[in-house]
Amino acid sequence: MKKLLPLFLTLFSFAAFSWTDPTMGKPLIPWVWEDQLKPTLKEGIDGTGVTMLATGLAGTFAVRTYDQKIYEFNKDGGSFLIGKRDSHTISKLGNGLLYLGLGTSQLFLDQPNGVKYLRALFLTTVSQVSISAFTRRNRPENSTDYLPWPSSFPSGHTAAAFVTAGSLAYSYGWAAGIPAYVFASAVGISRVKEDRHWASDVVAGAFIGTYWARASFKEHQHKQEVTIMPVPTTGGVALFAMKDW
Repeated sequence: MKKLLPLFLTLFSFAAFSWTDPTMGKPLIPWVWEDQLKPTLKEGIDGTGVTMLATGLAGTFAVRTYDQKIYEFNKDGGSFLIGKRDSHTISKLGNGLLYLGLGTSQLFLDQPNGVKYLRALFLTTVSQVSISAFTRRNRPENSTDYLPWPSSFPSGHTAAAFVTAGSLAYSYGWAAGIPAYVFASAVGISRVKEDRHWASDVVAGAFIGTYWARASFKEHQHKQEVTIMPVPTTGGVALFAMKDW
């Protein structure tokens, strides 16, 4: 531990690793609601957002009709391109600790994208928990739930994996997004393979995560505004345009 301390201090002494207050001194609760959640909720309900929700709903109901057949296929040893041992490992890796660690690291290394990602992850989690509390769907074979109610639908692991993949794609392009989407797909398949979710749970989770990733990053695309300020000059008044971010 003593050997790691100098490395830790050296790394975090650089400006790129330093912490700055994203609230800019604004009280936390108003900042979270007024500057983060409210604009994201508003931006998500546009033509594309509504289309995504409708497509996700239709896709979930379409796959739901095959849930039992896919379950039986899995029980009969059918291949999902992932073996039992690998599916167990991937399923474990897909828990919330991985994503919280990623978000926390981004807050220090890339704060603007870190804030957007954690905002999307929060909204995804709230959506998943709320929907599961309403639907109360039992897991295959009535396996154990993490929440105090049946919470198979939608898949929280899958939703978190896809909101992470979408956020990485928006933040760093497809070089980061493609591997992340491959991993997210593997997480979804592993949840079915492990008999933790029905196939339609996974489809719904994937759409929820994808929706909130887009909504969170779309919100900041419109932050750039132009402020026009009158500036006195010797010949009269000039208009000075300043970009706000």
